[in-house]
Amino acid sequence: MKRVRRFFNLKDLGRGKEKDTAAGTAVSTGSDDEDTRFTLNVETFSFKELSDATAEFNDIFLIGSGGSSKVYEGHLPGIGKVAVKRLSFDGVSRHTAAHLQRGFLREVFVLNSIIRPNIVRLIGCCSEESERLVYEYIYWGSMRKRLTELDWQKRMNIALGAAKALE
Repeated sequence: MKRVRRFFNLKDLGRGKEKDTAAGTAVSTGSDDEDTRFTLNVETFSFKELSDATAEFNDIFLIGSGGSSKVYEGHLPGIGKVAVKRLSFDGVSRHTAAHLQRGFLREVFVLNSIIRPNIVRLIGCCSEESERLVYEYIYWGSMRKRLTELDWQKRMNIALGAAKALE
C-alpha cells in the first residue's frame, strides 16, 4: 500500500475547473469559503484490493447503508479490519449524482480536517475511483445502533452536546 498526498482545491471545484467524473458536471462543496485548499494524505488502495477485502462487496459483509452508499466490513493485509464505504450512482440523474459527489467531497473534507476521538478516522481511498473510502473499523457498531440502545434523555443530551460543539 502506498501513501500518497491528494490535493483538492475547493475554489476550483466551485468554479468548474475540475469535473465530477461520475456526472460530468462541475462540483462545489456549497461552502461559503470556496477558497479552501486541502491536502488529503492517506493510503491509496486499488479497486481490486478493496474488492478482495470485502469479498467483492458481498452483502454478507454489509454493515451499514444510507440513501446513496453502503458500508462493508473488510480486511486489509497489514491494517486489519476496516470499513469500506462505497458511493452508488445507480439509477440516479446527473444532477443527483453531482449532488451525491458534493456530499461525498464534504465528508472527505471534514474527516480530513478534524481529528477527534469520537470521529471515525479516514484511513484511505480508492486510487482508481474517488467514490470509495476506507475507515477505521468501529467494533461497537454504528451510531444509529448505539443511539437506539439509549433512552430519550441520553439521546437529547448527546444531541445538545453535538449542537454546542458545532456552534
